[in-house]
Amino acid sequence: MKKKIYITIMFFLFLLLFTIPSMAAGNISLKPSKSSLTVGEEFNVSINLSGGSVATLTSRITIDTSKVEYVSGPTNTNFSNGRVIYTWTDPTRRF
Repeated sequence: MKKKIYITIMFFLFLLLFTIPSMAAGNISLKPSKSSLTVGEEFNVSINLSGGSVATLTSRITIDTSKVEYVSGPTNTNFSNGRVIYTWTDPTRRF
């Protein structure tokens, strides 16, 4: 009997999580600074947000380290094992 109650509760929570509409709105896109490159050339990738208001944004981008070498990023950027993690916080917004 306990197992059925547990499964029922988990099923209810699962439905609840996937039926509540998201409170966030907007679009996030990545944009490279150049459309084509030659070997050894550096480029930047911008993270763009439109149509929404964000206080904090954390992005996780995986790169193929056999094709691209990570050189540097802005403050609040970490790179490890082909993963770039960047956190941006709007200093004018309060939580």
